Amino acid sequence: MDTTQLQKEKLSHLKALIALACADSRIDLSEHEMIKIVMEREGLTHEDYNRCLHAPESIELAPPTDDSIKQLYLTDMIVLMMADSDYADSEIALCHQAAKMLGFPTEKIYAVVENVLETLRHK
Repeated sequence: MDTTQLQKEKLSHLKALIALACADSRIDLSEHEMIKIVMEREGLTHEDYNRCLHAPESIELAPPTDDSIKQLYLTDMIVLMMADSDYADSEIALCHQAAKMLGFPTEKIYAVVENVLETLRHK
């Protein structure tokens, strides 16, 4: 995979995370910290963050093709949704929308969410 496509996928994921964090009208500290962790893991910059926050329309939708990356990105979204311990219906809807966009069948979305929750309970 070329670097440009990989960068598009990472920016698209960051855009989705920021949209999810803003779904309840604010990005709280725990959500911000989670986004920061993902940015570090993905090698994204503060400029990338600002672009996603202030010019999201400039970032095209670019879902990953690799199944393990799809799983990781959906897990990131679920963990972010739970970060402030207050998930709004709009956040849940965005996670479901992201799962569909990533190619997860509807019946699998619930299993993935449950798997992430179970993992977090044991930490």
